[in-house]
Amino acid sequence: MKVHFYISEFHEKVELTILPESFIKNKTNEQLLEKSIEKWQFIVDHMKEHSKIVGPNDNGCVTCACCMKYFWKDDCKGCPIYEFTGWRHCEFTPYGEYLTNRTIQNARKELNFLKKVKIFSRKRRIEHDYRR
Repeated sequence: MKVHFYISEFHEKVELTILPESFIKNKTNEQLLEKSIEKWQFIVDHMKEHSKIVGPNDNGCVTCACCMKYFWKDDCKGCPIYEFTGWRHCEFTPYGEYLTNRTIQNARKELNFLKKVKIFSRKRRIEHDYRR
């Protein structure tokens, strides 16, 4: 399944692949974050490569691996971003800044934020495994 991104000023279509729910269901939080990181790296690279001032509408939850697993099912409980921030629906994260102002700087902030969440998630898993 494909989701189409449109950069309204230029009417150019950019595509990202959406993973089927069956794929998402069995993935770890680190794997989900990796898919989300890939999405934001794609957006940053696309904006750089094409010298875009305004980034694409990312279509929110339907293109976020973490949201696909946690947003609809448990209102974000269990989501690594929720565990990192304590806020549901990615409130008070760089994602909100990107929604308000779709610049490459805000896309990079989201990308870097997700990388930090992945490190946090990995550390929590290691601590959890160590305590067992």
